[in-house]
Amino acid sequence: MLPVTPDVRDSPIDRLLFLPSLLFLAVAIVQHLVNPISSILDFGLCWLPPILLFGSAFGINRSSVAPKQYPRMLGWASLGFAVIGIIIVTLLIMPEINIDSINSIIAGFGIGTLGGLVAGYNEAQARERGRVAERERLAAKHAEKENARLEHLNHLLRHDILNSAMVIEGYADILLDDLSEENAKSVQIIQRQAKSIEELIENVRTYMQAADEDTPLQPKNLSKTLRGEIESVKSSFPDLNVTTEIPDGVTVYADPLLRSVFSNLLRNAVIHNESESPEIAVTVEPAADTVTICIRDNGPGISEEVRQKLTTKPQEGQHGFGLYLVQTLVSRYEGSLEFETAAGEPTGTTAIVTFSQSGTGPEAQSVERADAPSKSTRGAS
Repeated sequence: MLPVTPDVRDSPIDRLLFLPSLLFLAVAIVQHLVNPISSILDFGLCWLPPILLFGSAFGINRSSVAPKQYPRMLGWASLGFAVIGIIIVTLLIMPEINIDSINSIIAGFGIGTLGGLVAGYNEAQARERGRVAERERLAAKHAEKENARLEHLNHLLRHDILNSAMVIEGYADILLDDLSEENAKSVQIIQRQAKSIEELIENVRTYMQAADEDTPLQPKNLSKTLRGEIESVKSSFPDLNVTTEIPDGVTVYADPLLRSVFSNLLRNAVIHNESESPEIAVTVEPAADTVTICIRDNGPGISEEVRQKLTTKPQEGQHGFGLYLVQTLVSRYEGSLEFETAAGEPTGTTAIVTFSQSGTGPEAQSVERADAPSKSTRGAS
């Protein structure tokens, strides 16, 4: 069956394929007037060619074949007509073969024309498939070049720029010991900006890895991953007070980038916390088929307008790249991300991550044994 397209074709070239059916229709009318048809067989031989040719032309006209292919297809129909003509003439000059019905000759020419038209259509389809394959090949080649460029940029970020940022941060640490309190504040700004560059580079690298959709999702030990990121952020911010409620053996379907979800949320909660005693409370609540992770801080809170923009693609001068990366990864894991500021409370924001799949059964236990996590942590740190 020919694929149907919704476009309407009414230009002169669109009607080109109807010429053979019109010619055979005219022949059938003339034959009917000159020699009235006396049998059903003669009627079929005379009128079937224009009907079949018209139906084929209509079907091709409604198919996906481009009209620019029609002249070539008409050439194939003419070739089929000519081939059958040669065969008929050869048969007529042979004395042992007698063709005494003009309707049989008309039907023969019709079959040849129809065969040529079908052959032209098949060739047009093959040419179209070849063009599509070539476009896909060129697109794949272009994508390969772009991936190579991105990989080169990623290498540049990870090595050259990251190394420079680490050198700046290292020399700032050295200067900090020999400066007055007033000048030390300026050096601390340099340290924070250098650290911000390092984190941005790490997030860009993670984002590029997240774009690779070929990486399969597998059961990952959320409990151990979250505890590990909490320990990491505590080592970076010694004054931070963290309370946790994380059951053992909670798993979600994710990939190795799961750690970046919690790393960015935890660090974001600390960096933007202006409290003299920054605090974070982390809870994990497994349910029958979901698991919810809440990360609450005692920072200044976030307005509704700002919360709506947190997980959108950042533009110049807007919020950082980290939360957009979190949203990208959570969506990849078929989860959701929300931010809430409790009504009536002057401070604090809660980041709520919900994953649609979790486990605590045999599969989760096997992941737990493989990862050998520490015991559940509950209380103040």
